[in-house]
Amino acid sequence: MRRDSFLPIALLAGIYLLTGIIGHDPWRGADAAHLGPVLEMLGGRSTLYPSIGGAVLPDFGPLYYWVAALLAQSLGVVLPIHDAARIATSVFAALALLGLWHACRRLDGEESAPASLLLTLGCLGLVIHAHENQPMLALMAAQAWALAGAAGIAKGVRGSGVLCGLGAGAAILAAGVDGALLCMPLPLIALLARRSDGMSVGRQTWTAVGVSILSAAAWLIPFAMRSPDALQTWLAVESASFSLSPPDGTEVGDWLKLLAWFVWPLWPLALWRLWRARGRLFDPAICIPLSGLALGMLQLLLFSNPNPARAIPLIAPLALLAAQAMPALKRGGAAAFDWFALATFSFFGLLLICSWSAMISGWPPGLARHFRKLAPAFELAPSIAAIVVAGVICVCWLTYLALRRAAGRDAALTWAIGMTAMWCLAVTLLQPWFNYGKSYRTAAESLSQALPGEYRGCVASLGLGPSQRSSMQYFAGLQTRISVDGKTGCQALLTYGQPDTTARALEKDGWKETWEYRRGGGRQFEVFRLYRRN
Repeated sequence: MRRDSFLPIALLAGIYLLTGIIGHDPWRGADAAHLGPVLEMLGGRSTLYPSIGGAVLPDFGPLYYWVAALLAQSLGVVLPIHDAARIATSVFAALALLGLWHACRRLDGEESAPASLLLTLGCLGLVIHAHENQPMLALMAAQAWALAGAAGIAKGVRGSGVLCGLGAGAAILAAGVDGALLCMPLPLIALLARRSDGMSVGRQTWTAVGVSILSAAAWLIPFAMRSPDALQTWLAVESASFSLSPPDGTEVGDWLKLLAWFVWPLWPLALWRLWRARGRLFDPAICIPLSGLALGMLQLLLFSNPNPARAIPLIAPLALLAAQAMPALKRGGAAAFDWFALATFSFFGLLLICSWSAMISGWPPGLARHFRKLAPAFELAPSIAAIVVAGVICVCWLTYLALRRAAGRDAALTWAIGMTAMWCLAVTLLQPWFNYGKSYRTAAESLSQALPGEYRGCVASLGLGPSQRSSMQYFAGLQTRISVDGKTGCQALLTYGQPDTTARALEKDGWKETWEYRRGGGRQFEVFRLYRRN
């Protein structure tokens, strides 16, 4: 069996996607924040739109949360709810990879299709987001299939209009207006880039538009009928996010610095492919992914603040362009690309081992001091199982390096295997440390003990984001109500990350601090405070 055939790549993708997806608490940031809407849906509240504690969550539709809630309900018997819900990310990531495979086959043939998956697996910015609760993966999956459908429309493949329309409709259900802007223009672009003038191409284009509109209507109409106020709020939040304010020089610079590493190694290969094809940019193989990339860049620069997760929609079109560059990559360039992957992942693998050693034995001392500063109370217990598994991962990596083909012929595979090995090593050795520093379980349990039962029915929050509010709901059963300045009818107030001046102002207003929780150090320092008013 060829090493670049579908089954070996699917096995590698399965290892990459499933490692670390279960076995840890919801982590602060997106992982915990996007668990909140799942809990709401499991409780029978806001089943048609994402929300946390009754507040509409902006930027996303319900598609990811529907799948996560279904998995949590189905697998909740054998897995914790947070682990079962997180599997939705693996489902959508797998769908995205499959969509990229089909899109690349339609655009450039069988030869470059494996590289579209391998380079995506090797993308530096995807690895964390592919292992957390992340609705942007649902958008990426929908975008990949919309691109596959658009490629089929341009080349007159039957059924492509329906496929493109379903992809665009799913993008709207995944990300609302963002999804519509990313995917709705694709069938029209495919019409302009078509290779034939047959009536079927135009018919499929309008079929795609119609299917996408019907798909969105199948959600928005029940939404409007059952929760008109929530729909109005959701639309207002969506509209407010599109201010059409052009970015200043600082924002452009921040985006460039972010994208330089986030979509590595896709962007240099994509640029090289565009340079080689500069005389035929209207060819479907170039025009369709380039248009998808342009739509994603336009959305980022005009409507988004620099945020790594917001760059996920750039991965699919860049992967399609980069994959086309691999078969034609010259021997010297391919060898350098392969060597860079080897050096990068060997270095990071060694860094992970040194980090584990620093927490276990205190060597290297510089790293040990750094980890003690970040988590002063944490002690990593040595595990024989972790040592054995880490050893197996290192042996597999070294064995692959010894068996890989010369002259960079396995460069894309080296990136995919290197990223998979590095991620597996990180999960094996350092997951307890990540779990300690990124979970709010201990804070929520401590708060639950400190809060008398008569106060639990109404707890206001000040400074808590979706991540903290979701964690308090999940671990302590508290649905906090948002307060902007501490003005609330509740007799309990929970604050997060507030300065001492705010604490003094609250005390003047009659609030009495009854509980405090501190953790972390440096930039990772966090503090919760609970106030009560009689």
